[in-house]
Amino acid sequence: MALFYSGQISADDCDAFTSLSGYGIIGEDDFSYGNNSTINTIDITGDTGNTPTPLGVMETVDEYFPDIDPSTFPSTGGSDLEYPSSVSAGSYGKVILKGNSTTTFSGGYDVGGTGGTYIYELEFKQKSGRGATASMAPGDYFIEKLSMANKSNIIVTGSGQVRLYIKESFQAGNEAKLNAGGNVEDFIIFLYDSASLQVGNGNSGHSDADFSGVIYTPYDTTSIQFGNNNDIQGAILSEGSVEVGSNTDFDYSSSVQESVLDAFGCEATASVDHYAITHAGVGVTCEAVVVTVTAHDASHAEVAPANGTEITLTTSPLVDSGSGSTYTFTGTETSTTFYLTETTATTSPHININVTDGTASEDASEDPALQFVNTALLFSSTTSQTSCENSATMTLRAIRTDDSTGACVARVTGDLAVDMAYACVDPTTCHGDKNDAVTIRALDTDGTTLLNSGSIADNPDDSVSDYISRTLRFDGSGVANFTASYSDAGEIALHAQLSLAASSPDPAITLSDSSESFVVAPESFKVESFKSDGTTALNNSGSSGAPSQVAGDAFQLKVVAQCSDGTVTKNYAWDTDISAVAPSSPDTGSGGTLGNVYFSSDDTKVYGDAGTTTSASASDFSDGVALLTNARYNEVGSVTFQANANDYLGDTSADTVGTTATEVGRFIPDRFILSAPTLTNRSDLAPTIPADFTYMDEALELGFTLTAVNAQGETTQNYEGSYAKLNPTSSGSLGLAAYDPVGGTDMSSRLDIGVSSGSWSSGSATISAEVAISRLASPDGIFEGLQFGVIPGDSDGVTLDSTTLDLDVDGDTTNDHAEIGDTDILFGRLNVLDTTGHESLPLPITLQAEYFDGSGFVTNDRDDSSLYNSTYGELDNYTDNLPTTSGEPTLSGSGTLSDGTGSGMSLSAPGSGNTGSVDLEYCLETCTNGTGGAGLGYLQYDWDGDGSHDDNPTGTARFGIYTGSDRQIYIEEIY
Repeated sequence: MALFYSGQISADDCDAFTSLSGYGIIGEDDFSYGNNSTINTIDITGDTGNTPTPLGVMETVDEYFPDIDPSTFPSTGGSDLEYPSSVSAGSYGKVILKGNSTTTFSGGYDVGGTGGTYIYELEFKQKSGRGATASMAPGDYFIEKLSMANKSNIIVTGSGQVRLYIKESFQAGNEAKLNAGGNVEDFIIFLYDSASLQVGNGNSGHSDADFSGVIYTPYDTTSIQFGNNNDIQGAILSEGSVEVGSNTDFDYSSSVQESVLDAFGCEATASVDHYAITHAGVGVTCEAVVVTVTAHDASHAEVAPANGTEITLTTSPLVDSGSGSTYTFTGTETSTTFYLTETTATTSPHININVTDGTASEDASEDPALQFVNTALLFSSTTSQTSCENSATMTLRAIRTDDSTGACVARVTGDLAVDMAYACVDPTTCHGDKNDAVTIRALDTDGTTLLNSGSIADNPDDSVSDYISRTLRFDGSGVANFTASYSDAGEIALHAQLSLAASSPDPAITLSDSSESFVVAPESFKVESFKSDGTTALNNSGSSGAPSQVAGDAFQLKVVAQCSDGTVTKNYAWDTDISAVAPSSPDTGSGGTLGNVYFSSDDTKVYGDAGTTTSASASDFSDGVALLTNARYNEVGSVTFQANANDYLGDTSADTVGTTATEVGRFIPDRFILSAPTLTNRSDLAPTIPADFTYMDEALELGFTLTAVNAQGETTQNYEGSYAKLNPTSSGSLGLAAYDPVGGTDMSSRLDIGVSSGSWSSGSATISAEVAISRLASPDGIFEGLQFGVIPGDSDGVTLDSTTLDLDVDGDTTNDHAEIGDTDILFGRLNVLDTTGHESLPLPITLQAEYFDGSGFVTNDRDDSSLYNSTYGELDNYTDNLPTTSGEPTLSGSGTLSDGTGSGMSLSAPGSGNTGSVDLEYCLETCTNGTGGAGLGYLQYDWDGDGSHDDNPTGTARFGIYTGSDRQIYIEEIY
């Protein structure tokens, strides 16, 4: 099937093109034709109208023309080509084709503005009396101006459709050939607003088609002209004007019409194969019998005959009136009715009815004989009904033809026992435990007052023999009123027998009749859902609790056809749509669309659009219940399902809409996917120079993104708010762990977990967590490449896919965590070095970061991040004559360790003669006097040997301990 424009055509547009194709040639603004012009070898006649119709009779129509896509003609331009042997897809200025020569075009379709051929002007030259030939491969060709010399040719090559989009003009000279001999559906010309198309005279020999394809324009400003002697196979559909010259022959047969629809990407409607005749079977000589004639295709499905199709109905033998009647179809209806009367009772084989449109006629299997009788028992016409509900008032007439007047009069009056039954037509046998499922309610002559009610006997369609007597009240016209209700579903027919004794002038007689069969549809459908085990109901519409179902995994849907009283209609078996309908929960979620529903036996089928529908076929139903085991919903939350059936048993009025919509849930993710893992050393410091280690008891930050996905690995965007069962701020749900790969030791017991943060949005959360490795009483380490991992899990048990885990923390050879990162972990401390200097000079203070290397403490020359500040220095234990008030030394300065040391602080000089020492405590956590510290408690140490690493480092600063000779400028004591 061809594609229309650059995408798929909509159903509404297909309806429009189907209607347009019923005519084939339309110049909606104006159509004119020359002498001796024909369509389908029929002479075109008529002076007014805008279409000749396929029957050659001019008519005026007002049709809808869908827009061209793209609605705006794209830009052209580029290099010019003169006499090229081939033209590739691309954009060009003027392209000139050499006469008496062939140029190939590579084609290619425009998809989203990419692909296709764009030409400002395309000119076909002539040489030696022959024009140029363009051999075009399937594709889109956007041409602003196109001109063809006499005897030029366009040929479509390859499999597919050539689509020419014309912005301004298309001019072809005499005896030009446009896809002559090619398939109609393979060539289509679109004319934009104000464009014109002109084709010269054809060959008077009419040897073959000069044009084969479709010309289409939805603009009333366009003009299309063909000269004389042209053979046109295909369609010209224009909202503008169309003019063809004398001796124009149109080929628009039914097969061409199908090809035109194919060119637009639409399915052609089936053609008439035969006609079906239906009537009551028995008529009374006092009134007309309604005969319905319905057009059928070869599969006996109803089909609308083409506009203008005329049928004629005749009878054998002739009846008194109605034989010879005709009807002309408009192209939209599938059936019509006739009325036949006969005043004389017929004898076998009774009346044979015939119908023909000149080609198709009645089918022998759908052509019952019509009998006329003088006395009859007649059911009124029937309509479709709803299971367990009372029908509209029906009638049973016992009438005869009056011998004097010929009018219909009552054969009986009053209360009479009538034997009544029903037959199961489809299915042909009634369900075993639905015996006598039809209830008759006898009504008074007013048609409303109930007289009595009771069931009647059920029978198979091919053998009606079991009856139950019901008392009906016949009025003065011989009419009895009643209603019927059926507690099952299917197609049934009512049967009645009335035995009458002789009553002058009427002889004894048993009257019988059967109603038209009618369809009784279920009142509603109930949809139940279960997990794949078939027993656990998925009836949780909340955001928490059980039961739950993995999004994307198959679950079961049970569709139950039921009466209005809720009982199952066990005869029901019909193709039934099951669709996702509003509401779904959460109804404000990012991804809670009905398009996330699909039905497939595997995990490969893409999801449908909103309102995705599947069908339970008739064969899926057993005792009125169908079970689908392949339903899937690919979002978190819940979704509502509803079942609907249209045209039950072929009756267009027998639709059942599921009034019981079931919300199915609760759906949860299948797993989490971890991405973007990060490990930030010494995260509290935010160092400008990234650190490649972290001290024990010091925080480092683990970061990662979690995405909740369904069984197909797609993000479940509704996993947020109350539907997200993993709280990123609860670090306990993250499953944090640590592992020493060198020693093969699970370090998780020493993992000090701090705060975590993050939130869910559209199924993803960016999470961070602070952790630290705690110090032991005895220094240990270093731990090189210590690995940190997570195994997050929510309250529903959703966690990471085991196949994505890459860290074995517990050492059992099975990966149990996902690694976030690794780093070196050091047991560290900060030392304040003793220092000595002259009392007249400032005394530098040196801090030194150290770590335990397994045997002792060494300088940590990797520490370029630790900050220090004199604010956290505390002076105490002044000795000798070092002043403690006026003139006492003060500490100042700050900085960052470099290669593990920092000398950016100093004590001010106390002045000449003020000698002695003072202790400097650098307060990492809390000073001895209770003042706050630098927040580097992880660098405290057990300096006092009490077994607790809670001591700040202290050093001694000495002023003037040794003066030496007055001739010496400076002297420093060495220990």
